[in-house]
Amino acid sequence: MKRRQVHVLKDIARQRMERLFGLARACAGTHPERSDRYVELALRIGMRLRVRPTREMKRMFCRSCRGYLSPSQRMVRLRDGVLVIKCMRCGHISRMRYR
Repeated sequence: MKRRQVHVLKDIARQRMERLFGLARACAGTHPERSDRYVELALRIGMRLRVRPTREMKRMFCRSCRGYLSPSQRMVRLRDGVLVIKCMRCGHISRMRYR
């Protein structure tokens, strides 16, 4: 493929990923299994076209169980310049630095 086509495809993939994460956020309270499916589809699109999720997207899903982390499904703590997010489903803890 030509470079221009690749850039267009990656841009479309980013838009689709953002849209799917938005849908996951919208239906997290009423249909949690549907929001997990939206996250799974968004990550597959990203892997297929080698598009990384943005920082906000990374904080919205658990890297272990790949489930959507709604406010009721996560515990967030701030400790010594580190953002600690714990998934309440599988117990996985992810740590991210902040400034």
